[in-house]
Amino acid sequence: MFLQIAAGIGIVSGIAGMFETTLAERAQIEQINLQAKQRQLQLTQKKTSIYDQTLKVLQRQTAQAAVRGIGMDSPSFNAIQRNTLNISSENLQNVNTQEELLEYSAKAERENARNTMYAKLFGQAANMGMSFAMLQKGSLGGLNDQ
Repeated sequence: MFLQIAAGIGIVSGIAGMFETTLAERAQIEQINLQAKQRQLQLTQKKTSIYDQTLKVLQRQTAQAAVRGIGMDSPSFNAIQRNTLNISSENLQNVNTQEELLEYSAKAERENARNTMYAKLFGQAANMGMSFAMLQKGSLGGLNDQ
């Protein structure tokens, strides 16, 4: 009788544990998504900063050229501005690479959370199966005694 009660409690707690495991996995994935969005926002702000800095440098270069009497169609002025734009482009490419790595990392973390959940569910299902087997054994044992 005690074995049957213990096995029944084991089954019920196993079902509750499986439910809690799925809730925990959802919460973990939501946390991963939130962190990814926060990092994405930081990278977007970084891009905006690069654009702003580039614009300021280009404006300063234009003002300096005008003060010195250098024409806007001057090959040296155009070379200086092209160099500024190339540096800005490289900085933006670095941020784009960081975004790609962020997406890859978040995807891997979500997959890891799912795999962990599946492993826990498998273990909990195995424990429930053992409890159910004990319950069945106790029921059959009780029939044999009668």
